[in-house]
Amino acid sequence: ADRVIIDSAQFLQPKVQFRLLMSLFEGNGTNPSLGDLNWSRLRPWRELIAQFFDSASCLAKLSQIDRMIIDYRTRHPKVSTLPAQPLLLAGWFTGCLGWKPSPSHHHVLGLTHHLLLEKDASKFEVEVRMVEEETGSQGDVVALRLMSSGKPQREFCLQLETGLKPDESAQVLEASVREGSASPIRRQVALRPGDKGRLLGDQLRVQSHDRVFEKAWKIASELTSW
Repeated sequence: ADRVIIDSAQFLQPKVQFRLLMSLFEGNGTNPSLGDLNWSRLRPWRELIAQFFDSASCLAKLSQIDRMIIDYRTRHPKVSTLPAQPLLLAGWFTGCLGWKPSPSHHHVLGLTHHLLLEKDASKFEVEVRMVEEETGSQGDVVALRLMSSGKPQREFCLQLETGLKPDESAQVLEASVREGSASPIRRQVALRPGDKGRLLGDQLRVQSHDRVFEKAWKIASELTSW
């Protein structure tokens, strides 16, 4: 095969399965391209995060962002291996900015995984937290916050909202930007249903290697020691 598409949402041990797939692909000599339906589920999140930095003022803050908090959905809050979606999202953002994982600094406090990445003499912190919800898909990202250390501080947030009228099953991503103590600027984007047919179509549009995805996948596999 020269094209393989999987769904990492089904991974029971993402750390192990990420690395296993990497070893299979790197060692077979055929160099097939890998796709992931879970990566397509994250497309709206990645697009909105990128749009935060469309303006020159926000783009100037991008290099000052040094902390990320990701909340994901679980029905059984307990310390466990991190699911694939938050790892892929963290891998994508930090990989684009050149941060390198430091898995030896991975620790758990309560129900929050604390991950550390480094670049030169600087550090980037990632917190991955569980949010107990009885509905929705296990392991899906439900919120993200990016924080800058510069003055004034800026905070970029994405929050998944469900059950909004007129369609109680509709999902909306609310994006907000806050600077210092000022009131946040908000916008909402409706999400299209993520059925597997649409996700597969999104993957099949990629004709060869998706280098951005492959880099995010590699960093996701290196991020966790759990």
